[in-house]
Amino acid sequence: MRNSKSNSGTTGKKNSLARRKRVLADSSIAQQDHTNAARTEVASPRRMPLAEVLLSMPDVGMDSDFARSSDFAPRIDRQNCG
Repeated sequence: MRNSKSNSGTTGKKNSLARRKRVLADSSIAQQDHTNAARTEVASPRRMPLAEVLLSMPDVGMDSDFARSSDFAPRIDRQNCG
């Protein structure tokens, strides 16, 4: 009986050690994933500011093509609005 108890104690230690190794391996993988994501973020091209995007658009059409007309919005009768 005494041997079986000491074996189970050894097995428990082995399981505990194996569990610790798995946890360390998982945390190492998570750290690698984080590092890779950070590198990708740094290496990715920067986003252009809105002003640069607008300036990069081609000059097409006449200004009058884009002018608002007077009938753009319907007139609201404020006297009958509730």
